[in-house]
Amino acid sequence: MNETSAEAWLTQEANDLLAEGPFGLYELVWGLNGTSYGLGPDETRQLAQGVTRLIVNEGRAQLFAVEWPSFRVVSGPLPESVLDDATSWSTGESGPLIALVPIGGSR
Repeated sequence: MNETSAEAWLTQEANDLLAEGPFGLYELVWGLNGTSYGLGPDETRQLAQGVTRLIVNEGRAQLFAVEWPSFRVVSGPLPESVLDDATSWSTGESGPLIALVPIGGSR
């Protein structure tokens, strides 16, 4: 089967990003928006939330508020409930951005 589901694609994308170090949650949404899956904004965010929760629950990363572009931690680790806030998925234009930070890793 050549077709990859949106969830499988996003999971691999998140794993690849995590292997490189911390990344902003917005990158998952931007990544999905750049595909041909045709998901609406709500579906995109729900899928990104699910993949992010899986990574956090597996103990591979934690959520932090960070400064861009240094990824200096401003606060955290943050509770999973931040994933339900739409601003957590933004680029942090009005303050710190929310990022997945690998356990024991940094850029």
